[in-house]
Amino acid sequence: MSATKFSEIIDGVINQEECELRKISNSLHSNPELAYKEVKSHDILTEYLSSKGFSVDRSYILPTAFRAVHDTGRPGPTVCVVCEYDALPEIGHACGHNLIAITGLLAGTSVKQVMTSHPEIGGRLVVMGTPAEELPSGKVEMIRAGALEGVDVALMSHPTPADYRRAISLAVSMGDVRFFGKASHAAAFPWLGVNALDAAVLAYQNISALRQQFKPSYRVHVIISEGGVKPNIIPESSQLQFFVRAATVGDLVELQQRVYKCFQSAAMATGCSMKMTFSDKPYMPLLQNVPMISRYFRYATELGVDYDEDETVAMLGSTDMGNFSVTVPSIHPFYGIGQASVANHTREFATVAATDGAYVAAVRSARSLTLTALDVLTDNGLLVEVKEDFKRTVSQQGVQLLPSVMCGSYEFP
Repeated sequence: MSATKFSEIIDGVINQEECELRKISNSLHSNPELAYKEVKSHDILTEYLSSKGFSVDRSYILPTAFRAVHDTGRPGPTVCVVCEYDALPEIGHACGHNLIAITGLLAGTSVKQVMTSHPEIGGRLVVMGTPAEELPSGKVEMIRAGALEGVDVALMSHPTPADYRRAISLAVSMGDVRFFGKASHAAAFPWLGVNALDAAVLAYQNISALRQQFKPSYRVHVIISEGGVKPNIIPESSQLQFFVRAATVGDLVELQQRVYKCFQSAAMATGCSMKMTFSDKPYMPLLQNVPMISRYFRYATELGVDYDEDETVAMLGSTDMGNFSVTVPSIHPFYGIGQASVANHTREFATVAATDGAYVAAVRSARSLTLTALDVLTDNGLLVEVKEDFKRTVSQQGVQLLPSVMCGSYEFP
């Protein structure tokens, strides 16, 4: 059964909600809020969902998270549509989370209207607001608190420069390393000092040398965030901040170990001690559920999306939706907002995210999400395929190795 038979209802919701959704997108865009501080965004989104008849749990698990539920009271799957709405420091909605928010609202409202108009459709619809995607990961905290218990599938979509059929989001582990040396007068008694800045520089260079042996999907980013106080004092401490990314959990574990050795050898060479700390909330690789994402691509193509047939895989950073995707079957397609030359996390992307073209693209994606969600609700065979693919993919991606991912602090010597 195809959900396209509900198109007339969906069109009606899209037309009816356009003015309000444009207003919400513009409001979020004009008032960007950082991770865990999305107070106004939380209030705007929950007020909208409440007005559409959802049962809304405000400040759900986290102060700026929410859960809005429509329960038919009849047997059926639980479908979760995900919203994000945090912004980036200084450059605002340069990842288009204002669009992600309204895409979730529109998909949720459309699915609810179809479920209400067709009482033969059972199950439960959840619209879940997840703060702090741009670090340090609201979704991880929500998963640990049980937010996905009883959820069968989760769906959201993300704006990007172009429409991607083949794209991956990498697992990522964030952290910092601090080197401890000994201060001394840099001119009079340099031999009495132990230079922690030298350790930081060597560590940075070790990572650079290691890159020659990286797999194509490996990424390591490092900055020196502290390197001393004055030139005539041998630096007694230094600090680097880093991201380690890989396509699978197994690769992430391997790369973490290699990065640790880069930092450890820098400490050994300079005579410094070292404390390295990994975040306890690593992002997991994004596992696109094949049966669901295939439905989404089919609907998007029918709506006019022209996917490039190039087989090149685009690597598009990381997302804590990956953590959802290793917990329940999920999709997170990427849709273009009309400016292929403008990259995410730039001021230019933030500007494009407020345009009419971006809104039209978000609506088209929301429609594809809606039809996909309705397929899950009405096609029992699809749900079986979705769950079988999930089990298979979780095993192939090495998610069972998650306990081996380095978290917490490690000291040397």
